[in-house]
Amino acid sequence: MQDPKRPRSHRSRKLRDSSRRRSGSIVVLMALSFVALCGFAALATDYGQMVWRRNQLQRACDAAALGGASQLPLATNALHVAGVVAGQNGVPAPTYGFPDGVKQIQVSATEQVSFGFARVIGITSANVSATAIAQRIPIKGVPGNVPLAITTTDYAAYKDGTSFELRLADNNRSDFAPGTITALDLRPDGSGKAVNQFQTDLTNGYDGTIYLDQQINSALNASLTSQGQAVVDAITQRFNAAAAAPYADTGTNYTFPNYPDGDRRIVTLIVGDPVPANNNNPKITARAIVPVYLQTVRSGGGFFLRMRILPTKAYSSEMPGVVLGDDSTLDSGLAVVRLVG
Repeated sequence: MQDPKRPRSHRSRKLRDSSRRRSGSIVVLMALSFVALCGFAALATDYGQMVWRRNQLQRACDAAALGGASQLPLATNALHVAGVVAGQNGVPAPTYGFPDGVKQIQVSATEQVSFGFARVIGITSANVSATAIAQRIPIKGVPGNVPLAITTTDYAAYKDGTSFELRLADNNRSDFAPGTITALDLRPDGSGKAVNQFQTDLTNGYDGTIYLDQQINSALNASLTSQGQAVVDAITQRFNAAAAAPYADTGTNYTFPNYPDGDRRIVTLIVGDPVPANNNNPKITARAIVPVYLQTVRSGGGFFLRMRILPTKAYSSEMPGVVLGDDSTLDSGLAVVRLVG
């Protein structure tokens, strides 16, 4: 039997030292594992945060570019709207450009994303960037027109947005001349000549597509009184709809040209050359299709409609009946805006 006072054997000391070394190794391994885990956490959390914020920034730049493109070719307006949209979406210090003249607008931004876990491995932040380019494409065919036309002379005189009033012309007895507006039959089968169909198309918009340079018949086949009353009734219905939710537009609570999309006071109508009276139901050639904001309608000594020509109206390229133009298409305010980069 071993003497308890006898020193421990060399083997016991080796076991103890080995145990200490293993404990030290485990501590080192745990420390290294912790660093590795932090690295994985950085990839899973901080990288995910970076990707999420980059996607948010891209969507915000997309929205700003589309908003700006809706105002082209007016560069000043485009920059203003793009800036407003960028600010509303929290875009930090955006920069702007026009890569293709006033046909496109570019919005770019860079943001620093701060890291949490990645600080353990010495990475405190990273930059994310986004760029969006939106283009404005003029339209050569559009649905939803109202069956009315103004002269090219009045369009040239008032396309700056000045308010003007026109008298409904009796094409069989008076000229379609500056200062007048004429009723049209937009339907190829001639059914738009009927006063009730004319009024329906004026109230709701024609459900077919009208093209630039298309020839369109006059709608007058009855007395000017019945045609004029149809204008008053249809426009009044539009005004009543605009005054309801969500726009509550009574004609005085919005300022030109900042009217909400979908407002029933906003319509598109035809611009045509002046035509003399007594011309056996003359045709009007659609020289332009323009967006206008209807202000008032009245009768008394004739039938009168007051309006403002809007600088632009944007459509979706997915909207049924919209026909895109090209570089040769007259740009009279109607366009599709879409992202191209």
